[in-house]
Amino acid sequence: DGMHQQRSHIFWVFGAGLVSCSFAMLLMAWIKMQTLAALSCSTVLLWGLVSGARRALQMKILFRYNDHEVVKVDDMLTSETVGPESFVRQLGVDSDTLAQLLVNIRQRRHDNKLPPA
Repeated sequence: DGMHQQRSHIFWVFGAGLVSCSFAMLLMAWIKMQTLAALSCSTVLLWGLVSGARRALQMKILFRYNDHEVVKVDDMLTSETVGPESFVRQLGVDSDTLAQLLVNIRQRRHDNKLPPA
């Protein structure tokens, strides 16, 4: 959940940077160019900003994150459709290798006196 909040913040900051650069170009066009050239550049820049904002809102709606749609590993393991055996196959290891890995992890935690995760 925190990672998605951070991701959203990063996208907003990136968007603010793009808008700031666009406004700087807009101001520079009016400072450095004649009126007709500055007007045409302003039109293109404003059109780019509006179309970019529309597209960003479409992407935000398309890729929205809802907590109730999240699937956890525990949900998959307790599901009747997807049992632990098929989940292990998806990991790309056989059950003996996974069992040995879990024994090694448990032994390391026991040796280092780490609490269970």
